[in-house]
Amino acid sequence: MYDANARLLWTSADWGGTFAANKTSGLINLREVADVWLAVAVTGAAGGTAPTLDVVLDLRDNAAPLPNWFLGALAVDPITAGASAKHTAGGLHIATKPLVLPEYGRIRATLGGTSPTFAGVTVSLFGR
Repeated sequence: MYDANARLLWTSADWGGTFAANKTSGLINLREVADVWLAVAVTGAAGGTAPTLDVVLDLRDNAAPLPNWFLGALAVDPITAGASAKHTAGGLHIATKPLVLPEYGRIRATLGGTSPTFAGVTVSLFGR
């Protein structure tokens, strides 16, 4: 059932705050939300040569016997320096990124550059 109040669906707390490798969440239940907001905050420094941090929400269909992943259905603009925050939103009520959300999704964080690291990273997915 739709609720106009947003609630936290997932956070990167169990990933730790320093990213030095790619990360992928487990399944995130989206069936009770119509809109999502994906936020990424970096409070520390970025290291390496030309580091980038890409964070996306992948969506999964329920095809049998093997579900299909739709990669990067919702993406935050790449982060290229420490001490920055970026966000994006999508869903039925988001005119700039209309999406019909399936039952499940996942968050992926991908690092680019040479020996990239980002310190003080928090990724959050909210839904309503």
